[in-house]
Amino acid sequence: TYATLVYEPKRKEQTPLPLLVVLHEAGRNDETVWSLADPLGEHAGLAPSLLFTGRAPTALADKFAMVAPYSAGKRSFYEEPRSKILQFIEWVCSEAGQRAGCPYVDPNSVYLFGFSDGATLAVELATTRRFR
Repeated sequence: TYATLVYEPKRKEQTPLPLLVVLHEAGRNDETVWSLADPLGEHAGLAPSLLFTGRAPTALADKFAMVAPYSAGKRSFYEEPRSKILQFIEWVCSEAGQRAGCPYVDPNSVYLFGFSDGATLAVELATTRRFR
């Protein structure tokens, strides 16, 4: 499993949301998952930092749930089998994920966003035809 930032907009309706999965770049990854949300850090300006500082565009902040897994202690997600990140995404979309605090999401509306090494992984995962 991954340490993960989770974002869900405040809303009244209980309909499933589209899910944005944010995949980070390669690096030391020796900080905490909160480094992904640091508005002054290397991830400033990316979805996690914008959402957690209230600076995200309304179209993102009000209409999407987001998860940003963190490969703590690993140089990148590539040090693990692809099946692990795929299983993680399926778990986030499941009732078990909801019971653990993940937002109620539409498993047919999962979008991948990656930067640097994470973008390469997103393209590779897209070839599984699981994602739009």
